[in-house]
Amino acid sequence: MAAKVISKLGYIMLIAGSGLILTGITGLYMKGDFSAVMDLMSPFNVLNYIMILITLAPGFLCIWLSDRLRKR
Repeated sequence: MAAKVISKLGYIMLIAGSGLILTGITGLYMKGDFSAVMDLMSPFNVLNYIMILITLAPGFLCIWLSDRLRKR
């Protein structure tokens, strides 16, 4: 029972985090232009990818924890 709840919470967190990231990119596009989005999503902008990982990490951790609970 707890594993199912934690799993659903993890997926909700992933969806919410993805929505926040997409909202930020859309806001940057509306305020700036496409080149601002390209600068943000550049492969050399490592800080951006670290922030994306931090944003999505709680969802991934909840899903990982639910898998661990199901195996026990």
